[in-house]
Amino acid sequence: MQPLSLPNPPAAFLRPDRPLAFIVVGCGGTGSYVAQGLARLMYDQRQRNGLRLLLMLVDGDVVEAGNCGRQLFAPSEIGLNKAQALCARLTAVWGLPITAVPEMADTALLHELSRGAPEFAKVLLGCVDTTLARRHLAAAHAHYTLTLDCGNADQSGQVAVGTTMVKEHLRGALRCGSIAAHLPSPYMVYPNLIETAAPMPHGDASCAAAVAAQRQGLNVNQIVADIAVQYLTTFVEERRLTTFRTHVDIQALSMRSWPITPTALAEATGLDAAWFVRDE
Repeated sequence: MQPLSLPNPPAAFLRPDRPLAFIVVGCGGTGSYVAQGLARLMYDQRQRNGLRLLLMLVDGDVVEAGNCGRQLFAPSEIGLNKAQALCARLTAVWGLPITAVPEMADTALLHELSRGAPEFAKVLLGCVDTTLARRHLAAAHAHYTLTLDCGNADQSGQVAVGTTMVKEHLRGALRCGSIAAHLPSPYMVYPNLIETAAPMPHGDASCAAAVAAQRQGLNVNQIVADIAVQYLTTFVEERRLTTFRTHVDIQALSMRSWPITPTALAEATGLDAAWFVRDE
């Protein structure tokens, strides 16, 4: 299988000292646990090797009573903005460079955030549960070095990571044999996430409704978040990835990851496997 390297230029991605900034969009069921995991990663990296990492939390929603216990919030935080509450807690515990943006993310905001701190490679993390929110993420995708999307149903979930929404960018992406120049965006691998406002299982519109009806597994969001954070831990520590999507089923206690190979990418995108290894 081929590891992923950063495009424009690949050498910049492989540098072990290249600083990274993580922009987490959505601080609810999955995003709150992703934020905690990335804060732990940042603290560990700072203590061990001084690597510069930034974390930005984006969410315009406020903590409600039903969020407590299933999301990373306490009753004392009810009524507070989710991004600001997480930022205050994680900063107080570890003294990390974390910023809160208490707004609902749209394409313009995400584009603006991508332009800050130009010396940092930007990683966009989608932890949202609506088609509209994901459309904004997909539209801003080109302004980020890497995009990772987390999603879940009642008892299962998936994580996908990619670099481009442009089919032509994938032509010959694996031609070097040892390095992948590009990976398909999560929204190419799972186009239904942005193409249709498909209802959740049982006809509900969001994960919040599934939680309210006590159908969604208590641990599904945290498990999906842990998988996402592991992807990014590998990305930070090794400056490479060897898989591009992972599915988990918490009822069956099973997980599957797909390697970065022409066959696996063809299966995920509907393109011919030869597309990824040939220039023409």
